[in-house]
Amino acid sequence: MRCLLCQSWSLRYICKTCEELHLKPSLQKRVLPNGLEVYYFYKYKEIEELIKSKYFFIGYFIYRTLARLSFKEFSKSFLFDEKVYAFACDASIKNGYSNTSLLSRYLKSNTIKPLYNKLISTTNISYAGKTLDFRLRNPKQFEYKFKSNINAILVDDTVVSGTTLSQAEKELAKYNVNVLFAITLCDAKE
Repeated sequence: MRCLLCQSWSLRYICKTCEELHLKPSLQKRVLPNGLEVYYFYKYKEIEELIKSKYFFIGYFIYRTLARLSFKEFSKSFLFDEKVYAFACDASIKNGYSNTSLLSRYLKSNTIKPLYNKLISTTNISYAGKTLDFRLRNPKQFEYKFKSNINAILVDDTVVSGTTLSQAEKELAKYNVNVLFAITLCDAKE
């Protein structure tokens, strides 16, 4: 097959050279209006076409590559005194996989335990390409099904307005879950 970025022959969807040249992550931070810190590795424009692959089955392989390069490396340096749970901000699964669950899987370490299907949006609303007004009028309505009184990390692929992460944090607060921060692949704020 050919590398999606440079079109050279490769056994991977993105060749090693392109990983090193174009996908070197750079950990950055953004603070949402509600005070939630969001760490991310790329600007949306840098990986826009790769992020859009989530709408197709090939996205599974692309997201695995991005997660290996960023989330996995991050988890190696994250140290905390007690277990921290990573919650993917999940919606209904499309294209055979959950892109946010896939990302959270790469956070697994001695101190981070990814959990799946514990924080689920009960609506099928997509925020892709929608305005902030639309996002605020149509909340994701998260439902939480796990322990109270724990520390957590929220996981999403892209932070745009921060609406999804803020709604998820608000739901977790009902159960006294302390959200330390959120982590995403990219930030779409221009």
